Amino acid sequence: MATTIQLSNETKRALESRKVGGDSYDQVIRKNLGLPLVGAEVSNDNSHVITLPRTYEQVPSGEEVYIDEHIPITGTIITILMLFPPGTSSKVGVQTLYYPPTGSKEHLVPSIENAWVSLDSHVAVYDNLNFRVKSGGKIRVKLKNEGDHPHYVQVDILISTII
Repeated sequence: MATTIQLSNETKRALESRKVGGDSYDQVIRKNLGLPLVGAEVSNDNSHVITLPRTYEQVPSGEEVYIDEHIPITGTIITILMLFPPGTSSKVGVQTLYYPPTGSKEHLVPSIENAWVSLDSHVAVYDNLNFRVKSGGKIRVKLKNEGDHPHYVQVDILISTII
């Protein structure tokens, strides 16, 4: 299930300037959503959550970009967060796929092979995914820009060791 969040004017300004106070825009968004900071590890008695390194990539006009992130732990993907800054005009699409250590790829979000998530000025939060992954596998983030200008998109993936 996805939740989309319209970015506030403060967040839009943060995206444009990439700083709010001493924080980068992704830190502001994560704080507002109550998510761990990028690269952070959060532990308590019952869980260990990691955030795969931030995928924040410029996608040239008319091109596709693939970013592979290796999975460091066996666990469960609990949240995928996609940030579409102002100006993407729903012309930049995102797909996330899982490649297990053995076997064939599986589509995460969206779950349909030829579908893409495309928004403008929104954060898409896919939570309660409960998708099991194994150490040694990889996540592939595919970004496609059908617009006339290059754009940046951010994708974060949270994995919990509780399965």
